[in-house]
Amino acid sequence: MENFNIDLKKFSEYVVNIIYDVNNFDINNTEEQKVSPLKLQNILYFLYAYALSAWNKTLWSNNFEKWVIGPVIPELYYDYSKNGVRLFNLEEHFVKIPEIPNWDRFDLEALVIDLSKKYNDIELAKLAHDDVWKNTDISSIMKAEDIAKYYSEYETFIDEIVNDPTIENNISIFSENG
Repeated sequence: MENFNIDLKKFSEYVVNIIYDVNNFDINNTEEQKVSPLKLQNILYFLYAYALSAWNKTLWSNNFEKWVIGPVIPELYYDYSKNGVRLFNLEEHFVKIPEIPNWDRFDLEALVIDLSKKYNDIELAKLAHDDVWKNTDISSIMKAEDIAKYYSEYETFIDEIVNDPTIENNISIFSENG
């Protein structure tokens, strides 16, 4: 299985910036956290699952573990639970990920936009409690092969999002603002 070898911290900043942008959060209001570590973990999980099933590639080398709350990358979770999840690169308001080709990035951005608009933290956590999560022991690594197999074999809500004809419009609006 090929790996994009993206820096997970950098990629998470990229995702957080998209969430802030599409939800029109006030970047000057630092008192209220807009993106919880739980929401970020679940969105990252679904992006990872999509890349595995659609491209047979991993986005990064970090592994998800099964926690009671859902799939989690521990080092990222601990970092954000201590420091909070906030907008990065306020001047640029966008983090570039050159490792991913533009068309593939389009699909990932579509997923981030749709997931952040349609689902709250709890709803995302429920969706992440898929068969792979259920069939993994607590605190054990969720195998990339199992995630790829599950999301390749079964029609899931991710397929509906990526195949939604309104996604192109959402991405073009985001690109104009970003």
